[in-house]
Amino acid sequence: IFRGGENYELMSFHGQTLYYDNELARVIGIASHVSRIGKATSGELSDDAAEKDSATGILNKKAMTDFVENKIRHFNEKGSQEPFWLAICDIDYFKNVNDTYGHLFGDEVIYRFAQTIRTWVGDKGVVGRIGGDEFMIMLDSADDVTELRSILIGIREELEWAFQNKAPDYRFTTSIGVANYPKDADDYVRLFKIADKALYIAKEKGRDRFIIYDKELHGELEEEKEGAYAAHTCAELKPIAKAELASNLILLLTKAGRDVIPHVLDSIIENLNIHGITIYESDADGRIRTSMTAGRYNMSVGDISDIMDSRYLELFNANGINQIHNVKECEIHCPEMYDFWKDHEICSTLQFMIGSSEHVMGIVSFDIFGAHRRKWSENDVNTLYMIVKFIGNALES
Repeated sequence: IFRGGENYELMSFHGQTLYYDNELARVIGIASHVSRIGKATSGELSDDAAEKDSATGILNKKAMTDFVENKIRHFNEKGSQEPFWLAICDIDYFKNVNDTYGHLFGDEVIYRFAQTIRTWVGDKGVVGRIGGDEFMIMLDSADDVTELRSILIGIREELEWAFQNKAPDYRFTTSIGVANYPKDADDYVRLFKIADKALYIAKEKGRDRFIIYDKELHGELEEEKEGAYAAHTCAELKPIAKAELASNLILLLTKAGRDVIPHVLDSIIENLNIHGITIYESDADGRIRTSMTAGRYNMSVGDISDIMDSRYLELFNANGINQIHNVKECEIHCPEMYDFWKDHEICSTLQFMIGSSEHVMGIVSFDIFGAHRRKWSENDVNTLYMIVKFIGNALES
């Protein structure tokens, strides 16, 4: 709201557009006062169109970066380092969105994600777009880490359900890395790099999560790896590292047995980019039921005895391995099992049988959710095969 051309009041608007028969009906919401800003004031947030990202209406990269840098400089100069959180987030596998649905829909996703972030941040901070599908959040009014987590969870969950009507077969997720000023760093460059490292860790652990940096837990920022963090790539474990992981987990299973299986499953998810793991066991009545799960399944898995017919068991090879890159391949041959996978949003699965097809004692299923199918490498299959053998021994004991 401009006041005589010299000052203006910055208002924050939160609301929604209402449609009737696909025609714009009205916009409703709440406008709240943020601050009164003089035109000549430097270092503060302005409403200059040149500072806005044209596609989303939030701050562009330069404006967002300048704002955070100026805030840090101001705090350091006056000797009062008021804490705030810096978060970097992006949409997982966004290139696949453009490739699958086209760039127009991709632009809509970017816009909707920006509004989602802005809504959840509200008057707790400032939001900017710093890349194609990358956003920066500065939270300086969150009460504590609990409120920070609530905001980040809200952003993740709203994105996941935002396009259920337009793209029901696609699972939208986001990864977020967070650093704290001045606890983690008291200059912008290092603070950004640490938040970037946290984002990198989130992607390494399988995406669809946020990581709040903790030096004790995540270690120091390794200067030689800064380029890797900036690339936002999810580095695969090398074969020797997978062998070492398998060796450590097998040793643990041998020593501690069934009690450590949940820990083993969590370690596999974190290190091998598996979305979900389910162990099915045969009960006293011969029914195959879920005994353990790890990961984020959208619903309870339960009893699969009625859909484990001979056609399904034929999918397992002589070594008891069922390797499926695209579950849709099974739609005709095993329609009941295909419907089960579809209901649970599983697009790829790698399963190992415990026992034999004549006497199934259990099945361990490694599942990938959403639309990003996994082509199982020989090294992955061999690594998991070894671990499952000892999981089977632990279950039997």
